[in-house]
Amino acid sequence: MLINLIYFFSLYIHTFKGNTMKTKILTGSMIAAYALLNTTAFAEETTELDPIVVSADFREEKLSQTSASVTVIGEEEIYDKSTQSFIETLTSTPNVNFSSGASKAKYIQIRGIGERSQYATPVNPSVGLMLDGIDFSNATLGVTMFDVKQIEVLRGPQGTTFGANGMAGVVSLQSNEPTKETEGHAEATIGDYNTKAFGAALGGTLIKDTLLGRISVYKNTSDGYMENSYLNREDTNNIDEFTTKAHLRWFATDEHTIDLNYMYIDVDNGYDAFTFDNSRTSHA
Repeated sequence: MLINLIYFFSLYIHTFKGNTMKTKILTGSMIAAYALLNTTAFAEETTELDPIVVSADFREEKLSQTSASVTVIGEEEIYDKSTQSFIETLTSTPNVNFSSGASKAKYIQIRGIGERSQYATPVNPSVGLMLDGIDFSNATLGVTMFDVKQIEVLRGPQGTTFGANGMAGVVSLQSNEPTKETEGHAEATIGDYNTKAFGAALGGTLIKDTLLGRISVYKNTSDGYMENSYLNREDTNNIDEFTTKAHLRWFATDEHTIDLNYMYIDVDNGYDAFTFDNSRTSHA
Protein backbone atom coordinates (compact mmCIF):
# COMPACT_ATOMS: atom_id res chain seq x y z
CA MET A 1 0.00 0.00 0.00
CA LEU A 2 2.87 2.40 0.68
CA ILE A 3 4.14 2.08 -2.88
CA ASN A 4 0.68 2.84 -4.29
CA LEU A 5 0.30 5.98 -2.14
CA ILE A 6 3.64 7.38 -3.23
CA TYR A 7 2.78 6.76 -6.86
CA PHE A 8 -0.63 8.38 -6.42
CA PHE A 9 0.75 11.61 -4.94
CA SER A 10 3.44 11.80 -7.59
CA LEU A 11 0.80 12.21 -10.24
CA TYR A 12 -1.17 14.95 -8.52
CA ILE A 13 1.40 17.40 -7.12
CA HIS A 14 0.70 20.81 -8.71
CA THR A 15 2.27 24.29 -8.36
CA PHE A 16 0.15 27.49 -8.72
CA LYS A 17 1.71 30.85 -9.64
CA GLY A 18 -0.91 33.47 -10.21
CA ASN A 19 -3.37 32.09 -12.72
CA THR A 20 -0.83 29.62 -14.08
CA MET A 21 -0.73 26.04 -12.92
CA LYS A 22 2.38 23.92 -13.36
CA THR A 23 2.39 20.17 -12.90
CA LYS A 24 5.49 18.37 -11.74
CA ILE A 25 5.88 14.60 -11.98
CA LEU A 26 8.60 13.36 -9.71
CA THR A 27 9.37 10.34 -11.84
CA GLY A 28 12.97 9.87 -10.74
CA SER A 29 12.18 10.12 -7.05
CA MET A 30 9.27 7.76 -7.35
CA ILE A 31 11.29 5.17 -9.24
CA ALA A 32 14.05 5.38 -6.63
CA ALA A 33 11.54 4.93 -3.84
CA TYR A 34 9.93 2.02 -5.62
CA ALA A 35 13.28 0.38 -6.28
CA LEU A 36 14.34 0.86 -2.67
CA LEU A 37 11.15 -0.68 -1.31
CA ASN A 38 11.24 -3.47 -3.84
CA THR A 39 14.85 -4.34 -2.99
CA THR A 40 14.02 -4.44 0.72
CA ALA A 41 11.10 -6.75 0.15
CA PHE A 42 13.22 -9.03 -2.04
CA ALA A 43 16.02 -9.19 0.54
CA GLU A 44 13.60 -10.27 3.22
CA GLU A 45 12.43 -13.20 1.06
CA THR A 46 15.92 -14.41 0.08
CA THR A 47 17.09 -17.62 1.77
CA GLU A 48 20.80 -18.40 1.85
CA LEU A 49 21.63 -22.09 1.37
CA ASP A 50 24.38 -23.80 3.33
CA PRO A 51 27.36 -24.61 1.05
CA ILE A 52 28.38 -28.21 0.41
CA VAL A 53 31.86 -28.68 1.86
CA VAL A 54 34.31 -31.28 0.54
CA SER A 55 36.71 -32.43 3.27
CA ALA A 56 38.57 -35.29 1.57
CA ASP A 57 41.43 -33.07 0.35
CA PHE A 58 44.22 -31.51 2.42
CA ARG A 59 41.97 -28.55 3.20
CA GLU A 60 38.21 -28.26 3.29
CA GLU A 61 36.69 -26.33 0.41
CA LYS A 62 33.29 -25.67 -1.09
CA LEU A 63 32.08 -28.08 -3.75
CA SER A 64 31.58 -25.15 -6.15
CA GLN A 65 35.24 -24.17 -5.78
CA THR A 66 36.92 -27.56 -6.20
CA SER A 67 38.44 -28.45 -9.57
CA ALA A 68 38.14 -32.23 -9.10
CA SER A 69 35.24 -34.39 -10.28
CA VAL A 70 33.38 -35.02 -7.02
CA THR A 71 29.97 -36.42 -6.13
CA VAL A 72 28.71 -35.74 -2.61
CA ILE A 73 26.02 -37.87 -0.94
CA GLY A 74 24.65 -35.92 2.02
CA GLU A 75 23.24 -37.08 5.34
CA GLU A 76 19.65 -36.57 4.23
CA GLU A 77 20.18 -39.20 1.50
CA ILE A 78 21.83 -41.83 3.70
CA TYR A 79 20.01 -41.25 7.00
CA ASP A 80 17.56 -44.13 6.47
CA LYS A 81 20.05 -46.50 4.80
CA SER A 82 21.80 -47.86 7.90
CA THR A 83 20.77 -51.46 7.19
CA GLN A 84 21.99 -51.26 3.60
CA SER A 85 25.54 -52.10 2.74
CA PHE A 86 27.91 -49.28 1.91
CA ILE A 87 28.23 -50.45 -1.69
CA GLU A 88 24.47 -50.43 -2.25
CA THR A 89 24.40 -46.77 -1.26
CA LEU A 90 26.86 -45.96 -4.05
CA THR A 91 24.78 -47.55 -6.82
CA SER A 92 23.18 -44.22 -7.76
CA THR A 93 26.54 -42.48 -8.17
CA PRO A 94 27.61 -41.98 -11.83
CA ASN A 95 30.67 -43.93 -13.08
CA VAL A 96 30.84 -46.11 -9.95
CA ASN A 97 30.50 -49.91 -10.08
CA PHE A 98 31.37 -52.73 -7.72
CA SER A 99 32.13 -56.44 -7.89
CA SER A 100 30.39 -58.84 -5.55
CA GLY A 101 30.83 -62.49 -4.76
CA ALA A 102 30.59 -62.56 -0.99
CA SER A 103 28.08 -61.37 1.59
CA LYS A 104 28.82 -57.83 0.42
CA ALA A 105 30.79 -56.34 -2.44
CA LYS A 106 34.49 -55.95 -1.74
CA TYR A 107 35.98 -53.98 -4.64
CA ILE A 108 34.92 -50.67 -6.17
CA GLN A 109 35.47 -49.53 -9.75
CA ILE A 110 35.42 -45.90 -10.85
CA ARG A 111 35.18 -45.12 -14.58
CA GLY A 112 35.72 -48.80 -15.33
CA ILE A 113 39.03 -49.05 -13.44
CA GLY A 114 39.32 -51.29 -10.40
CA GLU A 115 39.69 -54.87 -9.21
CA ARG A 116 37.08 -57.55 -9.93
CA SER A 117 38.59 -60.68 -8.40
CA GLN A 118 37.09 -61.80 -5.10
CA TYR A 119 39.78 -64.37 -4.35
CA ALA A 120 43.08 -62.48 -4.38
CA THR A 121 43.43 -59.25 -2.42
CA PRO A 122 45.79 -56.75 -4.09
CA VAL A 123 48.36 -54.88 -2.07
CA ASN A 124 47.10 -51.54 -3.37
CA PRO A 125 43.53 -51.46 -4.74
CA SER A 126 42.92 -49.09 -7.63
CA VAL A 127 40.10 -47.34 -5.76
CA GLY A 128 40.80 -46.25 -2.20
CA LEU A 129 38.32 -46.14 0.66
CA MET A 130 38.71 -43.83 3.65
CA LEU A 131 36.53 -43.82 6.77
CA ASP A 132 37.18 -40.85 9.09
CA GLY A 133 40.73 -40.64 7.75
CA ILE A 134 41.45 -44.36 8.28
CA ASP A 135 42.36 -46.46 5.23
CA PHE A 136 39.72 -49.16 4.61
CA SER A 137 40.79 -49.93 1.04
CA ASN A 138 41.21 -53.65 1.80
CA ALA A 139 38.36 -53.82 4.32
CA THR A 140 35.31 -52.62 2.41
CA LEU A 141 33.17 -55.31 4.05
CA GLY A 142 33.68 -53.66 7.44
CA VAL A 143 32.13 -50.30 6.54
CA THR A 144 28.63 -49.70 7.90
CA MET A 145 26.34 -46.74 7.23
CA PHE A 146 25.07 -45.87 10.70
CA ASP A 147 25.87 -42.34 11.96
CA VAL A 148 27.58 -41.40 8.68
CA LYS A 149 27.31 -37.72 7.78
CA GLN A 150 28.63 -37.58 4.22
CA ILE A 151 30.10 -39.67 1.41
CA GLU A 152 32.44 -38.10 -1.13
CA VAL A 153 33.33 -39.86 -4.39
CA LEU A 154 36.47 -38.42 -6.02
CA ARG A 155 36.96 -39.58 -9.61
CA GLY A 156 40.32 -39.76 -11.30
CA PRO A 157 43.84 -40.20 -9.89
CA GLN A 158 44.17 -39.10 -6.25
CA GLY A 159 47.72 -40.33 -5.63
CA THR A 160 49.00 -36.94 -4.50
CA THR A 161 46.67 -36.99 -1.50
CA PHE A 162 46.05 -40.68 -0.83
CA GLY A 163 49.03 -42.50 -2.33
CA ALA A 164 48.95 -45.74 -4.31
CA ASN A 165 45.42 -46.63 -3.20
CA GLY A 166 43.91 -43.76 -5.18
CA MET A 167 45.06 -44.31 -8.76
CA ALA A 168 41.50 -44.53 -10.13
CA GLY A 169 39.74 -42.55 -7.43
CA VAL A 170 38.84 -42.46 -3.76
CA VAL A 171 35.63 -42.82 -1.76
CA SER A 172 35.72 -40.93 1.54
CA LEU A 173 33.20 -41.31 4.37
CA GLN A 174 32.83 -38.91 7.31
CA SER A 175 30.94 -39.85 10.44
CA ASN A 176 29.05 -37.27 12.48
CA GLU A 177 31.53 -35.25 14.53
CA PRO A 178 31.33 -34.24 18.21
CA THR A 179 29.42 -31.03 18.93
CA LYS A 180 29.37 -28.65 21.86
CA GLU A 181 25.66 -29.20 22.37
CA THR A 182 24.58 -32.60 23.65
CA GLU A 183 22.82 -34.46 20.87
CA GLY A 184 22.12 -37.99 19.74
CA HIS A 185 19.71 -40.28 18.00
CA ALA A 186 18.57 -43.89 17.98
CA GLU A 187 16.92 -46.08 15.41
CA ALA A 188 15.59 -49.63 15.12
CA THR A 189 14.73 -51.82 12.15
CA ILE A 190 12.65 -54.97 11.87
CA GLY A 191 12.16 -56.79 8.57
CA ASP A 192 11.71 -60.05 6.74
CA TYR A 193 14.09 -63.00 7.14
CA ASN A 194 14.41 -62.29 10.85
CA THR A 195 16.11 -58.95 10.19
CA LYS A 196 16.76 -56.90 13.31
CA ALA A 197 18.93 -53.81 13.69
CA PHE A 198 19.48 -51.23 16.40
CA GLY A 199 21.75 -48.23 16.61
CA ALA A 200 22.35 -45.37 19.03
CA ALA A 201 24.67 -42.36 18.96
CA LEU A 202 25.39 -39.71 21.58
CA GLY A 203 27.79 -36.78 21.67
CA GLY A 204 28.50 -33.49 23.38
CA THR A 205 30.90 -31.58 25.61
CA LEU A 206 32.97 -33.66 28.04
CA ILE A 207 35.12 -30.80 29.39
CA LYS A 208 33.95 -27.26 28.69
CA ASP A 209 35.99 -25.51 25.97
CA THR A 210 38.52 -28.36 26.09
CA LEU A 211 37.18 -31.78 25.11
CA LEU A 212 34.28 -32.99 22.96
CA GLY A 213 33.22 -36.59 22.42
CA ARG A 214 30.84 -38.78 20.46
CA ILE A 215 30.16 -42.52 20.50
CA SER A 216 27.92 -44.68 18.32
CA VAL A 217 26.96 -48.36 18.56
CA TYR A 218 25.22 -50.36 15.84
CA LYS A 219 24.10 -54.00 15.64
CA ASN A 220 22.61 -55.58 12.50
CA THR A 221 21.50 -59.23 12.19
CA SER A 222 19.53 -61.16 9.57
CA ASP A 223 19.08 -64.79 8.49
CA GLY A 224 19.45 -63.81 4.85
CA TYR A 225 17.11 -64.70 2.00
CA MET A 226 18.75 -68.05 1.07
CA GLU A 227 17.73 -71.52 2.24
CA ASN A 228 20.06 -74.53 2.22
CA SER A 229 18.15 -77.78 1.61
CA TYR A 230 21.20 -79.99 2.24
CA LEU A 231 21.92 -78.52 5.68
CA ASN A 232 18.23 -77.83 6.36
CA ARG A 233 19.09 -74.29 7.44
CA GLU A 234 17.75 -70.84 6.58
CA ASP A 235 20.64 -68.76 7.93
CA THR A 236 23.61 -69.82 5.79
CA ASN A 237 23.53 -66.41 4.05
CA ASN A 238 23.21 -64.53 7.32
CA ILE A 239 24.31 -61.03 8.34
CA ASP A 240 25.89 -60.50 11.75
CA GLU A 241 27.56 -57.09 12.17
CA PHE A 242 28.55 -55.06 15.21
CA THR A 243 30.20 -51.64 15.00
CA THR A 244 31.37 -49.18 17.64
CA LYS A 245 32.87 -45.79 16.78
CA ALA A 246 34.26 -43.26 19.25
CA HIS A 247 35.57 -39.78 18.46
CA LEU A 248 37.35 -37.39 20.82
CA ARG A 249 38.23 -33.80 19.90
CA TRP A 250 40.71 -32.01 22.15
CA PHE A 251 41.26 -28.27 21.82
CA ALA A 252 44.90 -28.34 22.93
CA THR A 253 45.48 -24.63 22.25
CA ASP A 254 43.68 -21.81 20.50
CA GLU A 255 45.38 -22.84 17.25
CA HIS A 256 45.73 -26.63 17.62
CA THR A 257 43.03 -29.31 17.67
CA ILE A 258 43.72 -33.02 18.14
CA ASP A 259 41.21 -35.64 16.96
CA LEU A 260 41.26 -39.27 18.12
CA ASN A 261 39.15 -41.90 16.34
CA TYR A 262 38.59 -45.42 17.66
CA MET A 263 36.63 -48.14 15.85
CA TYR A 264 35.70 -51.68 16.75
CA ILE A 265 34.13 -53.63 13.89
CA ASP A 266 33.06 -57.28 14.07
CA VAL A 267 31.58 -58.67 10.84
CA ASP A 268 30.70 -62.37 10.75
CA ASN A 269 28.50 -62.68 7.68
CA GLY A 270 27.78 -65.93 5.90
CA TYR A 271 27.68 -66.52 2.16
CA ASP A 272 25.64 -69.21 0.42
CA ALA A 273 24.14 -67.91 -2.80
CA PHE A 274 25.29 -70.25 -5.60
CA THR A 275 22.52 -72.24 -7.28
CA PHE A 276 22.23 -73.96 -10.67
CA ASP A 277 18.67 -72.77 -11.27
CA ASN A 278 19.18 -69.20 -10.01
CA SER A 279 16.71 -69.75 -7.19
CA ARG A 280 16.95 -68.91 -3.49
CA THR A 281 17.51 -72.51 -2.43
CA SER A 282 21.00 -74.02 -2.47
CA HIS A 283 21.61 -77.77 -2.34
CA ALA A 284 25.18 -78.17 -1.09
